[in-house]
Amino acid sequence: MKNQVFSYIPAVLRTNKEWYIEFNYCDRTGKMRRSRKYLNCAIKRLPTMKAKREYASHELQVINQKLMNGWTPERDVVAFANPKSATTWREVFVRYSLYLRELEDSGELRHAGALTYASNIGILEDWIKREKVPDKKERKKKVVRETESLMDEPMVDYERLKRENDRIAYIYELDEDAVKAWLMWGMEEREAGQTTLHNYRRWMSSFGTWCVERGYLKENPASGVAVPTIGHKPKRRKDNLQSVYIDERTRKMIFEYFERNNKQMLLACYMCYYLLIRPKEMMQIRVGHFHVKESLVYIPTEISKTEKAAWVTLPDCVTRLMVDLGTLDHPSDWLVFDKDLKPAPPSTHINIGNAIRDRWVVMRDALGLSRNVWFYHLKHTGITDMVYKIAPRQVQLQARHSSLAMTERYMRDAPPKASEEIKRIE
Repeated sequence: MKNQVFSYIPAVLRTNKEWYIEFNYCDRTGKMRRSRKYLNCAIKRLPTMKAKREYASHELQVINQKLMNGWTPERDVVAFANPKSATTWREVFVRYSLYLRELEDSGELRHAGALTYASNIGILEDWIKREKVPDKKERKKKVVRETESLMDEPMVDYERLKRENDRIAYIYELDEDAVKAWLMWGMEEREAGQTTLHNYRRWMSSFGTWCVERGYLKENPASGVAVPTIGHKPKRRKDNLQSVYIDERTRKMIFEYFERNNKQMLLACYMCYYLLIRPKEMMQIRVGHFHVKESLVYIPTEISKTEKAAWVTLPDCVTRLMVDLGTLDHPSDWLVFDKDLKPAPPSTHINIGNAIRDRWVVMRDALGLSRNVWFYHLKHTGITDMVYKIAPRQVQLQARHSSLAMTERYMRDAPPKASEEIKRIE
């Protein structure tokens, strides 16, 4: 990795006992190395001293031009062993971004997954280019990075785009040390938490595998890298379930607020609390997925987070609200929610949860609730409330959990309630 202001010292011609060209270059670790190219074998066949000097001068110009373009002898060694490893990182990033686009277009990768992978490759690009880390409030804004702008250009001279300040120039320099430095930068500069760092490392392993499969790298650079520790052990997810439970009094306040102010949002709350449907799934569900006569809702594979189709039970209270709103009167291929949480034609742009989040924040401020109360907590609360009233197996099917053990974890967070059987013991 280059970490110096200059990356080479121009070549000079030496003509003492032997003729050779000498220059210094910055290696992958940031240290300056001396290198020589001997000319004796090439010039001994030339008849005159003038011809020898002209040849040596030409070779000197060639080497200096190559050094200006970022060339190093190390690159020739690596390129000889694996020509594709000497590809610039920009070209590899562009090809990876096009690969993500193809996966999304073919349906093999969900839109949310493609956005996450594209964000990670962008963060890695920021580290390589030593970009200033934006404020946390600014990070949500869309940033068009250099590699993204190059995706639709048919002919690009990637060598010309190399910059002196870049931490690496070629993809083979993305080694284990570079991955460690990137993770440390994420922890110290971007102030990423332990979970985010694990996500970075997991993605890097996936990206490294992709590079190995296509011949850009010989080994996965993330295979031997551990996530840096922030200084405390992260809380296990099951220990956080207690904090997401919305008590009955607060839940009634929320439902009554939306009953008065926004019944479409109340329907979204009902679907999260009673149907246990996730917000991103909710924004893609269609009128035809509701089978009212059978009191069932079909969650197809293409919108399910688990990518498994399933049927969940439709409570009567949800059906009555949908009838009251006229939701079921629309064509079967219409979305149940658009950006205004109203039914919309199938060509409508799918809003990934922003409509729900914005209205939830307004309600939370109006009722004076804690900022730690989120819309998604209705799903956790619904499972917790059901698990003591209904057979756990039925709750597992409604929540589409992979195992009964996952469902039973919610039992310890249910409000304390005396057992009628134990009360009657004599």
